Amino acid sequence: MSYELWKKLPEGFLRKNFQQFCKIDHDVKRLIVELAERQNFKCALCTRDRHLIIEHDHEPDEGAGDRITIRNIRGLVCHRCNTSLSVYERQESGNYFGLEHVTSYLSSHEYENYIYAYDCRVAALREALLEKKIPNYWHRRLVLDKFDDWFYEGGQPPIWYRRYKEQQNRKIETPEQAIKVLIACMKFVADEFKKNPDFEPPEEFLKLMILVRPIIEQAKAIRENTAADRTQTDATASCLS
Repeated sequence: MSYELWKKLPEGFLRKNFQQFCKIDHDVKRLIVELAERQNFKCALCTRDRHLIIEHDHEPDEGAGDRITIRNIRGLVCHRCNTSLSVYERQESGNYFGLEHVTSYLSSHEYENYIYAYDCRVAALREALLEKKIPNYWHRRLVLDKFDDWFYEGGQPPIWYRRYKEQQNRKIETPEQAIKVLIACMKFVADEFKKNPDFEPPEEFLKLMILVRPIIEQAKAIRENTAADRTQTDATASCLS
């Protein structure tokens, strides 16, 4: 299989020889051949077509950068362009690279096109991996894309966001709603105390509890009196029977 892939490359196209090529992972070999065909068997940045280097990202977003993989190979370039890529990136990042009065001959347009092609290819690999791991990946991706289009481009917000804002801005209009909110707040604080005995409730919650404490005590007293009256009524009815 290695020999079949190797024969698809022109003689002297890569700096690596056949023995070195055989030691590379099979997926990487296939990618090298695909890139060579895509580049018309020339350097990705110039017209040179011999002794090309398998140029890769040494600090990729995913995986290691100490060896070539399908996720960090950026392209096939000649030695001159490989050096210019390194100089360009060091200049852009402001890092000193030990050579005075040396500049890259690459334009920003050439560099960005080269990196863009690499980013698109790796993004497709990343999406394929996410599709296998995450249920309903494409549905979730579609929802997020619509949100991004609205958030960054303007326009009508998604219906779920409008409902969320409506609930967020909804006012308490009835005693039943006020009681539900109060119970939810008290339950939240109680759950937090179970998780962390040193939990400190928000100051707004403490102020609220001070305000509603007389109401709670009055409601408790009414409930106890009602229960006592019911007990006495039941006892009287039992005696009469």
